[in-house]
Amino acid sequence: MVMMYMQNNAAQPEPTTTATAPTSAPATATTAPETAKTSETQSPTTQPTRWPVSINKDEDGNEVVYEVVMGSNDKDHGFKLEVCLTSLGAAVKTAKLTDYFATVADKRRYEQEKDYQAYLRAVADDPKLEGFYTLLRPVSVGDRKFYPLATRRITITDDKKERLDLSGSRWSVGQVQTEKNKKGEIQSQSVTFQAKIWRNEEEILLLKKTYTLKVGDYSIDVRMEAKNLRKDSKVKFSMMQYSATGLSREDLRSDNRTLVYGQYEDGKTKVEILAAKELKDMSLGLKGAKEYGRSDSSEPIMWIGQTNKFFAALTYLVPKESGKLTAPRAEASFFGVALEEAGEPKTFLAGMNLGPYELAPGGSTDVSLDFFAGPKKRSLFDDTPLYHELGYASTMSFRSCCTMCAFEWLSLKMMWLLDFFKDSIAFHNYGVAIILLVILVRICLHPLMKKQQVSMMRMQKLAPEMEKVKKKHANDKAKLNEEMMKLYKTQGATPILGCLPMLVQMPILIALWTSINASVELRHAAFLPVWIIDLAAPDGLFLFDGGINIPLIGSMIGSITGFNLLPLLLCVVMYLQMKMNPQMSGASASPQQQSSQTMMKYMMPGMMLVFFYNAPSGLNLYFLTSTFAGLAEQYIIRKHIREKEEAEAAVETTVSMPGKRFRGQKPKKPKGPFQVKR
Repeated sequence: MVMMYMQNNAAQPEPTTTATAPTSAPATATTAPETAKTSETQSPTTQPTRWPVSINKDEDGNEVVYEVVMGSNDKDHGFKLEVCLTSLGAAVKTAKLTDYFATVADKRRYEQEKDYQAYLRAVADDPKLEGFYTLLRPVSVGDRKFYPLATRRITITDDKKERLDLSGSRWSVGQVQTEKNKKGEIQSQSVTFQAKIWRNEEEILLLKKTYTLKVGDYSIDVRMEAKNLRKDSKVKFSMMQYSATGLSREDLRSDNRTLVYGQYEDGKTKVEILAAKELKDMSLGLKGAKEYGRSDSSEPIMWIGQTNKFFAALTYLVPKESGKLTAPRAEASFFGVALEEAGEPKTFLAGMNLGPYELAPGGSTDVSLDFFAGPKKRSLFDDTPLYHELGYASTMSFRSCCTMCAFEWLSLKMMWLLDFFKDSIAFHNYGVAIILLVILVRICLHPLMKKQQVSMMRMQKLAPEMEKVKKKHANDKAKLNEEMMKLYKTQGATPILGCLPMLVQMPILIALWTSINASVELRHAAFLPVWIIDLAAPDGLFLFDGGINIPLIGSMIGSITGFNLLPLLLCVVMYLQMKMNPQMSGASASPQQQSSQTMMKYMMPGMMLVFFYNAPSGLNLYFLTSTFAGLAEQYIIRKHIREKEEAEAAVETTVSMPGKRFRGQKPKKPKGPFQVKR
């Protein structure tokens, strides 16, 4: 049974200052040992375990799960998060982001209603609406659920090591405490959980776990305290603490969720990213946990978490020394676990083992965590000193298999330009900003593209002479290379000149691609009112009922959920560009070369259609604009070259000779830029 005794703050005019405790309030921290002797596997009538821990129960003896909400998705309250906490492991059940929505339809409905309460009613009445974006949620393995930020278990070392499961409803839940400033404005909210542990009716440990959420902050402060209740002996223990899990995929084509952690090396943070493919070799559950490092090693790990394409949930183990970034002194090992969602592949659960701690009689210790749960936004990471020092910006998705040659700093610069265009001259429309940015890049690269086109046309005109040289020196490779170099030199052509501009521009174009692909700002951003309404998703001119899986292709592009027009337009423009490229023909090309050219003319557009059919519309818009701009640029350059050749061929020269004036005029020989000397 689940009992929600704190009403959702977001549904009230303003968050309440305190919460009213339930009539059957959990009393784990104060319950007498006689009523707290039920283990997690035994019924109330059986003998107690050696280390009993209370379970929240109602009057009929049924287990009760208490939930409490802090923060709000109502923008008038200023919170960035609405967090639902549960007595199951003193964990986070869900965390919803105020500025982001589950679907583009939700965002549009919210903008249409312009009222928070009206939007909540619309979500309740319309099954197609899903509400605000849920960043965190529990994930199951069999019958067991794994909750984000749950305190999973405590291991107490006495005569022997014994483990106590704390993931059940064993924590009492305090009231929501709201802190206000002198003006009466809400500054933060906090909730404290408690659990007391006995051994044979002797009080051993008191555990406290306090969550604090500040207005305007994506971070949740988590403070965990432990106090030795013994009066005459020490207690030694360690705890298993979960970090993040339950992030959604955010991509139709592939699972882009990762496990990430930051390692402190030479005064800076190095970020390690483990892709979903790492899960294949991991067994499900805690038995398959893989350790990645410790906080007290020579190269300590400072934080760990999970990310998807646009969002991150990262747990930073705060050091004892405040005000500076140092390796945490708390002893902790960081690990990753493979979990499996319903209808989904495996996903990560990040966590840490804290301790061991040894407390003197009456002694206490505490550990602080900074839990970031928000968007992977460049400006957010740059403008927040802690996030910047911890290297959170390196969790942004710049490392896909197609973008290995992209430089992270260059992608960040492209993202800055994209934001600049959007805010300054693109009418706050990211689609227009993408088009303007592509045009700017094309203008900057125009000199290189012109040289490339001239070189390709020269090589095309030299093809007949090159074939003659090849036939003449077919049996002498050294002489063949020598004559070919002479031919290139006399005509001012070189094969490498046609490839060099492409090598120079590829990092720029790929950086632009990755910046568009990684920008959370494009999520649910519209280009046109009724079409391309989400630049981070396929354009979907109209949708299909259910998905269509095509054999072989489906493994590459995922399920086809609608008719996407942009990739079809891209395929057509790509075909026209391939058709306009200089081609070898006639005697200059062998049958095999002509066949290869024809194959490439049709195969390249077909491959682009397959690879980009389910790609985000922002990427398709970028490639369509870039390809169309290249097509127009190619046409202009080739037209200019032809006009120049015709003008030079039409020029006549007069030659002065001694003696009588020359009565005729000798026409000038054509001197086109692709002249062949014989």
